Amino acid sequence: MLRKGRNRQFVELEDEAAGDMPADPTPFTDPLAYASLEELRSLVQETFERMSDKQGLVVRLHDMEGHTIQEIARIIGCPVGTVKSRLFYGRQEFKSLFSAVSNGGFKASSASIN
Repeated sequence: MLRKGRNRQFVELEDEAAGDMPADPTPFTDPLAYASLEELRSLVQETFERMSDKQGLVVRLHDMEGHTIQEIARIIGCPVGTVKSRLFYGRQEFKSLFSAVSNGGFKASSASIN
């Protein structure tokens, strides 16, 4: 591993201009990007609120907070296989609900299902 790293060139990420830039867009630096980011955050939050508790928790811990499957199993006190299952089905549920929420709201999509 050390020998492979010798041939790689590294670029210094610390640049004078980069230090002055905010990490996220603000209403002052880029109003359109800020509004888009806030809308996305709102849609993601609403989607998590509509998800089942068990699956929503696992998806949030894994995909949003970066915990491993094993860490989540310890946190919620269930087997690793259960966490994997909840993550799989939770992602499917998130995708479906996010699509419904972002395409005009949840009520319209649930009315067509029933």
